[in-house]
Amino acid sequence: MFSESGKREIIALAKPRPKIVAVELGTETTSAPAVSRRPIVELLMLAAPTVAQMASYTLMQFIDTLMLSRVGNTEATAGSNSGILAFSIISFGIGVLWVVNTLVSQAFGRKDSTACGRYLWQGIWFGLLMSALLAPLLPIAPHMFRWFGHEPGLVRQESIYLQIVLAATVFKMIGTTFWQFLLATDRPVSVMMATVLGVAVNALAAWAMLFGHFGFHRMGIAGAAWAQNVGVFVEMALLVFFATRPHIRKLYNLGDWKFRWHEMKTLIVVGVPSGVQITADVLAWSLFCVGVMARFGTYAMAANTFTMRYMVLSFMPAFGISTAITRARGPIHWCGQARRRGSAGESRIRSDGHLYGELRCLLSSGSERAYPGLHV
Repeated sequence: MFSESGKREIIALAKPRPKIVAVELGTETTSAPAVSRRPIVELLMLAAPTVAQMASYTLMQFIDTLMLSRVGNTEATAGSNSGILAFSIISFGIGVLWVVNTLVSQAFGRKDSTACGRYLWQGIWFGLLMSALLAPLLPIAPHMFRWFGHEPGLVRQESIYLQIVLAATVFKMIGTTFWQFLLATDRPVSVMMATVLGVAVNALAAWAMLFGHFGFHRMGIAGAAWAQNVGVFVEMALLVFFATRPHIRKLYNLGDWKFRWHEMKTLIVVGVPSGVQITADVLAWSLFCVGVMARFGTYAMAANTFTMRYMVLSFMPAFGISTAITRARGPIHWCGQARRRGSAGESRIRSDGHLYGELRCLLSSGSERAYPGLHV
């Protein structure tokens, strides 16, 4: 009764719908494939929490400087100088740990969940090691500012802030590792929540400790430094909480906490250039603010301090976009490798070019003439 072509159509319609495996939740559901988002939308969804997290440490120091300006110019200048110098000191470790994003996202793309957990732990071990290596700098902090020729009263304030902030380096290192892990495993909302709450707690703690609210006595610049440590700790604790929930811990085998030389070697080899580059960028600004501007006196440093705080916030989004690109490109990079072995679809590889093409258009003038580059 039916033609041969008609039979083929009936058989095709009778086939069961494909099963989609929800890897993240460890469950399976049968549903139609979801409509994929445009790469630029995916990038911006990743970038928003990333920009917020990248700016969190800078924003905490901005809040400290803002509140310290109500106490006096000397305190605000000391807090800003110490803050940027502290960031330049820990930036090497942070730059290396940013590579956790690269390594985990590639493992995530090839569905190697065990490797994701192992790279997380190697990042933690590296962070602990860096924190231990930086500890000897605490006693010599006062001498660093004297070498730049700062006034004695300013040196005393700067030393207090720098020593307190550097004492909490381990929290920043561990928090950075978990932040990169969560972003690489496609959990940017968790990163955003931890960041917002961490900054909010820092602002509240700074207000209480600087000005003597909620039973605290006025602590001055020491209160600003301790408030930042409180904010960093809360942010880290929330990131750890989000990353160690039972289903995530089981999926990525986070109980495998052992030091593994092969994974650590990969992290160091790939991460050291990143750490050097970040350190060079931040250290150049730090030496300018703390060293060069010192020749013009404390008032000149104060004016430069307030300008720098606003300027630093303005270019932090660029760092966030770059980190989001790393996360988005990790799985694509793996698919590109698979394609060369003949096992991945052409469309996944082409999306790499679309991702960078759309980003280029976003950063360009936005004219319609730029859009043909999306199809190169």
